[in-house]
Amino acid sequence: MLAWIETPQRKQYHIPVFWNPIASSELHLQVESYPVYNGLERVRRSPFEVKLDKGFAIMNYPDFYNPERGGTLYQPDIAAAIEEGLRTQCNPAKDDDPRVLLLLIDAQVDFIHKEGSLSVPGAVKDTRRTIEWLFRNTERVTTVIASLDSHTPSHIFYPTWWVNEHGNHPEPYTAITLEDVEEGTWGPLFERDWSLKYIRRLQEKAKKELMIWPYHTMIGTLGHALTPALYEAIAFHAAARQTAPEFVIKGTIAKTEYYS
Repeated sequence: MLAWIETPQRKQYHIPVFWNPIASSELHLQVESYPVYNGLERVRRSPFEVKLDKGFAIMNYPDFYNPERGGTLYQPDIAAAIEEGLRTQCNPAKDDDPRVLLLLIDAQVDFIHKEGSLSVPGAVKDTRRTIEWLFRNTERVTTVIASLDSHTPSHIFYPTWWVNEHGNHPEPYTAITLEDVEEGTWGPLFERDWSLKYIRRLQEKAKKELMIWPYHTMIGTLGHALTPALYEAIAFHAAARQTAPEFVIKGTIAKTEYYS
């Protein structure tokens, strides 16, 4: 993978980049200053440094960060992340102009980790790219907002809501159609009249069928938590920029599957 690095003097380097080995596209780094130190050209990109040495770019990430721990469960070292963030001496986020928001959508254990109940293929590598992007852009990102998909056991899209004539619940990834409900293949255990109207509206208006999902991101479980490595990065950013992240709870209404 190659990256363009451009100095204020408009001098460009087209060099291999090794500090982001899994990135899938070319990176464009806008350099802020261009000092010379001990015969090595260096470019400052707060809060870390990219060093140009014999045609190679090497970037140092925070000491607490271990990319090999991505996608694994562990107790995040929040104290270390905050301590290192405070040492960056970044400008406070309140002074940003323009203001930049990083919006993270449901970066939770059940979706990210391979053992998660609704694991998304490639999510571990995507999360690593996100974490390292945030480290590289700490001084540019004003605020981090993370949504948290949040469910309880009885939702219309969970097996608990539906049952057949034998008393069995549907398996995950079963599609429940209007015909299924009208013919009695599947019946709701909750809100019977409303559920029938909902299935009809969903199929006739939205052109969708109700999908039964595995139990996921259940409030109070490990699967509901943000993946630990990402949480550390958020804590680091908050300390470095003297700001507070925001967490948005979504998915708590049992009578909708939140398709959009």
